[in-house]
Amino acid sequence: MLYRTGVTRDDILESLSELGFSTNEARAYKGLLFESPATGYEIAQRAGIPRSAIYAVLKRLEDEGMVARVEETPARYAPLPPTDLLGVLRRRFDRSLEGLDASLRRLRPPPPPVDLWNVSGYNEVIERARTLIDGAEEHIFCSIWRREAIRLKPAFDAAARRKVKIISFSFCALDDQPGKLYSYGLDEKDLEAFWKHKVILVVDHGRTLMGGAEPDDDSDAVVTGHPAITEVALNNIALDITLLSQRKKLDSSESMVEMLGERLGSLDPLVAKSKK
Repeated sequence: MLYRTGVTRDDILESLSELGFSTNEARAYKGLLFESPATGYEIAQRAGIPRSAIYAVLKRLEDEGMVARVEETPARYAPLPPTDLLGVLRRRFDRSLEGLDASLRRLRPPPPPVDLWNVSGYNEVIERARTLIDGAEEHIFCSIWRREAIRLKPAFDAAARRKVKIISFSFCALDDQPGKLYSYGLDEKDLEAFWKHKVILVVDHGRTLMGGAEPDDDSDAVVTGHPAITEVALNNIALDITLLSQRKKLDSSESMVEMLGERLGSLDPLVAKSKK
């Protein structure tokens, strides 16, 4: 049996290694993918595995169900078909994740949480923002540009369907951003002449992402649950919304209550007292 694909042997070898195959196991299995059934000697020759090691490698693969012995004299081997292999690995990976999850839950005491994660690269920044949005249960507050809003729109839409309250600020014109949107409606290209893209995202008053979002630049952001950083991020978004509301004569008081809560109500008596 000979598999013909557009995938190179190096691609297959690298992928198998990433999925837990030893180097020799990956070489033996991908060798059989391209020509089988084959004897141990033939596999060793094609895959560059020492003859002294090949039968131990084949025994491990056979025990794992990755190859099967199809002839006895001489012994010849065939690979588990790729479609079946993917299913086996997927189920094994799921079981491993379930086992890890159960073990982590049994830890007493749990390890101390990491307060600050550095995120590098545009795609990684977008992916971490999407993960935060996907985990939102009550509130999402964000300051965002049009390009990143488009990338994250499916996640925002899904959050809206979960009845998560979304309040967004943008200098750019945004299309169909769910929730409450405060926007100057400016053209993104005009803004790019003097500003770089950034994303500020606060989820459930507890998790924050804040940083740059430039595909052709070394975009860096932080993801944290630190209360001080979350407060800075919220205040930044609230200030931008407040200034926009003043310029456009909008009532943003309801959004301010959602964002700042008791802090906003506590300010009024102090202001009144100062006028006396």
